[in-house]
This record gives sequence, C-alpha cells and structure tokens, in this order.
Amino acid sequence: MKDSQESLKIIPKEKPKTPLLLKGLFAFFIIAISGLAVVYFVLSSQTSGLEEEGLKIDEQIIKLQAEQIREKRKEVAALAAQLADFKQILESRKLAAPIFDLLRDICHPKTQFLTFSFNQKSGQLYLEAATESFETLSQQLQILRLDLEGWPEAPISQAEVSDISLDQDGSVKFNLSFNLNPAFLELALE
Repeated sequence: MKDSQESLKIIPKEKPKTPLLLKGLFAFFIIAISGLAVVYFVLSSQTSGLEEEGLKIDEQIIKLQAEQIREKRKEVAALAAQLADFKQILESRKLAAPIFDLLRDICHPKTQFLTFSFNQKSGQLYLEAATESFETLSQQLQILRLDLEGWPEAPISQAEVSDISLDQDGSVKFNLSFNLNPAFLELALE
C-alpha cells in the first residue's frame, strides 16, 4: 500500500484548465485598465497644457485691462484739465465782461483786434490790432485821448501805441497797451 501511495505521488496530477471565458475576461480587463491609464495620462497632459494656456490668457486679459485703465485715467486727467480751464474761465468771466464792455466803448468800429492779452495782477491789457487806414488809426487814438480826458476817474491809463506797420493788403497793424485803473478792476470784480 505504501507503494501505491508513493506511486500516486509520483504521477503528476493534471492541472485544472482555466475556462476560456475567464481567460478572455482577464485579457479584457488588462486591456481596459491599460487603455484607461493611457487615456488618463493623455487627458492629464492636455489639461495641464490647457491650464497653462488659461493662465497665459488671464495674464493677457490683466495686461489689456491695465492698459485700458491707463487709457481711461489719461482721458479722465484730460477731462479734469479741461474742467479746470472752464472753471478758470467762468471765474474770470466776472472780470472779462466789463473789460469787453470797456473795449467796445473806447475802440473805433473799424478797429479789429487780432490778439488780446490781459495780466490780472498788474492790470495791463495788451492788444494787437489792425485798421483799414492811417486815418482810422488817427481816429482810434483820438477816441482814446478823449476817453482818458473825459472821465473823472478814467478806467485806463498809460495808453501806448507801438509797432505801427502797413500790411501787404493795405491795412495798418499796431500794438495797443494800457493799464486798467485799480478802481475799475475792483468794480469789475464785484
């Protein structure tokens, strides 16, 4: 009996065969897991690439917004400067209206003013003007002389005509400067 048991041990046993269906399922799962790993790595690399592009786009948007903000600030600064200019004009309007009224009263109708400059601190008014002839210039000077003499307290003083010249078209150009009386300036500012 011992021999028979030993002989049984010596004879190899046949290994049980794995069913074909189980082998197919195992191969399918291995392929599926490998495919999923490949898809995961591909999608992961694409996602990181898209994230980098998204960061670059965000940086570009920030740069564009900063540039637009700078442009808007420049526009606002320009508008603020214009508003300041208008404020100054409106504040000086009180003085400008009486000065223009005075000029209307003391100037010949055929005298044209080309430039106008006024120093509010010193009260000096400087005009570049043109008339059609020397006769009109003479009449303008006579008007100034009469207005200076006719007023008890003349609104202008130290009237001076300079740089008289004949232009190509026959008009007479000249510079006229005078000081406004401080009493007139105070009245104009009220």
